Amino acid sequence: MRRLSGASSNADSDGLPDAFGGSLDEWMAPAEVVEQVKAHYRETVQWLEAAPAYVGFARWRDQAARFLSGASLVHFTASLQTARESVPRLFDVLRAEHHLSVRYFSHHGVMCLLTDEQLDRRVATYDLSTGARVTTQDMGSSRVVFAMRYVAQGEPRWKVDTYLQEMPLAANNPQGRVRIVERASLPRPTGRDS
Repeated sequence: MRRLSGASSNADSDGLPDAFGGSLDEWMAPAEVVEQVKAHYRETVQWLEAAPAYVGFARWRDQAARFLSGASLVHFTASLQTARESVPRLFDVLRAEHHLSVRYFSHHGVMCLLTDEQLDRRVATYDLSTGARVTTQDMGSSRVVFAMRYVAQGEPRWKVDTYLQEMPLAANNPQGRVRIVERASLPRPTGRDS
């Protein structure tokens, strides 16, 4: 891991979470690690897009731990359970053109932020029992940020750990740097609501 030149070394209450070193320092991994993060994310997207092949969803649920960890795995398995118990049994699959960037590696190198610029997004809704497409919606384009975690147990790979935020495409500043702030709690209210 190397610190990028010009990176700020001042840590404040708006700094990145403890998993990222608790400061605004930007650490960067070698190019081959960045490409590995992107490749593993693309495999996750392909696995999610193949949802119609997993009619009955047990195999889909069983493979989730290979691609997801942390809050993403918990949310995915809970969503599958809800879809299984609902009537009609429906689930959504997002398809888009993906442009990826990886930055802000943690100082220990096991977490990073992946920004996925998703162009021409479409969400297809399928019937879980038959695999038949029910409807398709145009969702426009957007930029989505995920925390990726390297998990060395079993098959070592980068997994989607946490969905952090979604931004409109105009959210980047001219230098191409996106400032992400993850907060565990909401700020104190001010004015008459306090």
